[in-house]
Order: sequence, then C-alpha cells, then structure tokens
Amino acid sequence: MCKGMQELFVEERAEGREEGRAEGRAEGRAEGREIMIFELVQDGDYSVQPGAEKLGISVMEFEQRMQAAGYKIPALL
Repeated sequence: MCKGMQELFVEERAEGREEGRAEGRAEGRAEGREIMIFELVQDGDYSVQPGAEKLGISVMEFEQRMQAAGYKIPALL
C-alpha cells in the first residue's frame, strides 16, 4: 500500500472511532436520562404520564420499559 493510501486509511479509521465515541456518548446520555426518569416515577416525584411524555413514548411502552429495567411502578392511591 502506498504511503498516501496508508495515511488516508489511518485518517478514516480515526474519524470512524470518533464517530463511534460520539454515538456512544449520546446513547449513554439517553440511557441515563431514562433511568433518572424511571427513578423519579418510582420515588413518586413524577407520575407515569409525565414520565412517558418526557421520553416521548406511550404510557404502555413507558411502563414496559420501566419494569424491564427493574423498576416498580407505584400504585395509584
């Protein structure tokens, strides 16, 4: 492989790694936000409806995700 092609390959790999890191950070932030909202609902600070709205999903999907993540949905009084 000629030197120019080799340098291009190295640059493309570096760009790919940076894109991967950026995607990983974005996914981590989204996951952390979801967990924080689940904890707020479980603790009774939010009800399920506002929690679902904050995540932009239906109440049914919110409850399913919350339970799948190991959180308990508080009973309505």
